[in-house]
Amino acid sequence: MTQPPPHPTSPRGRPEKNRHDRDNGDTVTPVPSNLAADDPIFVNFRGYPFNHAYRWVHISRFGLVTDAADTVVISAVIDAESYRDGYIGAGADPKGTIHGPFRIECIGTADYSRVPAEAAAARFDRWAAAYGAVPAELAAVLDEQVHRRFAAADTIHVLRDLGDDAVCEHGRIHTEFNEFLTIDRRRGEVALIVAADD
Repeated sequence: MTQPPPHPTSPRGRPEKNRHDRDNGDTVTPVPSNLAADDPIFVNFRGYPFNHAYRWVHISRFGLVTDAADTVVISAVIDAESYRDGYIGAGADPKGTIHGPFRIECIGTADYSRVPAEAAAARFDRWAAAYGAVPAELAAVLDEQVHRRFAAADTIHVLRDLGDDAVCEHGRIHTEFNEFLTIDRRRGEVALIVAADD
């Protein structure tokens, strides 16, 4: 399969944003919703009686403050401090250069693909039940925190696997890394949902 060409980089080494992203003059700054930015939702499968395989879901939430294009919203999320998180236990690093298993300099808006809610839910459910049926108590939590957001979102975008050339120094610690970005314009919420295992 032919890989897409690498993103052009700015003098600072960050991916250039697509020029058309801001042609309409809109700007968007994802700001914390009424829930604090340092208080993300974290669902640890370890707390439930089944073969959890050290899996977890981490959800960062942002308030959508303008009716900007999806690409502008995605760009602003990439620029957010909370995006600089390797998800290896240390939390976000304001000066960090990694996001999950990847170097941020390799990530751009074009690496997020829009998918229908049904496809996002199917991918998430396959991951969640990879080692056995999800207990009812955990399923209820995932319905509330993940599936509710899929159903309510105007659009959902999935981060593609960027390949080994984009992997950061700690390598592929995560056995599987799934990322969904939901944009719910009615509720004014952008959610970055990471479902992974280690």
